[in-house]
Amino acid sequence: MGFSPRVLTSAMLSVMCLAAPGLTGSARAQEGGLKGLGYIADPLSKSPRLLGMGRLQLVDDLHNHLSLWDFAGNPTGIAEAESVSTLEYRPTLRSTSVFADVPPGSPQYERQEFGDHATDNTIETWRRAPGATAYGLVADYSKLQTDVPFDATSEARDRYKVPTLGGAVNGRVPWIHSTRFDYALRGQFGNTVQDHLYNEIFHLPQGDYLGKPTASVEPPDLYTPNHDEITNLRYGAALSMRVTNHIQAAIGYDRQLEKWRSSLEGLRSTSNVNEDRPYNTGQATVVGRVGKNLEFAADGRAYHVASEQFFFWTVSAGPTTAPLAGSGKVLDRDLKGTSLRTQARWRSGAFSLGAGFGTTFDRQIITPWYPTSPDQQGGFNDFLDGIGSRAGADTLQLPARITPSQVEQRSTSLLGGGNWQLPGGKGVVGVEYEQTHTKVDQAGYATGPKPELWDIRAGGEYHLSPSFLGRAGWNYGVHDADALTSDNAYRSTVVTIGMGLQPPGARWTADLGFAFEWLGADYVDATNTRGGEKQMSLQLRWPF
Repeated sequence: MGFSPRVLTSAMLSVMCLAAPGLTGSARAQEGGLKGLGYIADPLSKSPRLLGMGRLQLVDDLHNHLSLWDFAGNPTGIAEAESVSTLEYRPTLRSTSVFADVPPGSPQYERQEFGDHATDNTIETWRRAPGATAYGLVADYSKLQTDVPFDATSEARDRYKVPTLGGAVNGRVPWIHSTRFDYALRGQFGNTVQDHLYNEIFHLPQGDYLGKPTASVEPPDLYTPNHDEITNLRYGAALSMRVTNHIQAAIGYDRQLEKWRSSLEGLRSTSNVNEDRPYNTGQATVVGRVGKNLEFAADGRAYHVASEQFFFWTVSAGPTTAPLAGSGKVLDRDLKGTSLRTQARWRSGAFSLGAGFGTTFDRQIITPWYPTSPDQQGGFNDFLDGIGSRAGADTLQLPARITPSQVEQRSTSLLGGGNWQLPGGKGVVGVEYEQTHTKVDQAGYATGPKPELWDIRAGGEYHLSPSFLGRAGWNYGVHDADALTSDNAYRSTVVTIGMGLQPPGARWTADLGFAFEWLGADYVDATNTRGGEKQMSLQLRWPF
């Protein structure tokens, strides 16, 4: 499963222009391959079983142990994650929509405010043998389309295609005569293709709808690129140590080379924007057990990237006039962030209690480029200033100037719950509570937004026969888009169902999970803003 379980919530925030940088379409489209190779840790990313059980996160699952690989995505835990070699195929489908009545209080006419459709296909295989080096491959292909109104008659339609291929090797450190130390190497290559299109809104007597096969319209200006190609090359190494018989510690480093090549090809114009972003990411993880009943895990990460953006733009002014053209540096970008995830589980007989805490910090600084000496070429803002002296150039639709900005986002999350194994190994039931607080600070402008959300989850699994398991779950919560302002909180209700199948005598297994979410205003909303999301996730697994 390659997509966040809170996509509908982020969609509602997008409608209110409060979407966080981590929830952009590009980031979401790339999640599938990143989760498959451990770059993004998500307890539900590999488990249709937990999806069908109400999205529980503290229940033990094949891919949800408090281990280096399952919890932290640290590749030094691949060999010990399971005792057998495996081949898994995981397809995921998701669709989201948000509607409002227009004009307010008129249920006879509705307007779609957001829509998306996503698919993700992951193939993951690992070769493991006792005492031998483990290795494997993860291939992923994701597609995503998002639609939002641009004006009264047109919509902005973004399409993403993301193929990725990665692999990892994990084994004992060969030059140290000890079984305490393991090493791991991993790498991944991906290519994201993004198209930013503009189409007519589909009009019917009962409303306006997005995402339909309608006629395309011209982009709003001749500069802003509408086609992006992003190549990603990631590689890294990690080292782990068995501190005691029950405690392991690991460190890792990953390097990512991300090349953005953006363009807009018009009938009489060409625009190119290029940026290379070199990410450096460090990771430290500790997992272990205290006594017979208590397990714990902690994973911390930090990243940094400094990049420069450049542009080239030319517009034809006619057969006898020199073209309007410019090139140079646009801006300096500095990205920095940290994250910490912790979790503990205590077991006594058939009962288990768990708790988790997480925190993140992200900061982006944008600095417009201006020459510091006479021999340096002017920047993008200088180019815009010079256009004003060009005859006839005032008729062009020009992009906005680059302004200095510093945006910081901090979040904290708390998770707690328990579960009970039914007598005779018939199944498991559990209940959990989670809350997340996020704060965005924009230096020089304002503090906010400040999204807050909480939800309670319940679900279970029951053996209906020796080879067939039934699953069901329920979530309810309130998602406040901005706690600093009023009239922007939404109630969320989720119903999940699922099944598991392992025919007698067969080695393969199948797990299928469905989630249906409904979102509505938690305040007096004359427009009756409402949303819905449907998600399906399947896992086919062959041990060998």
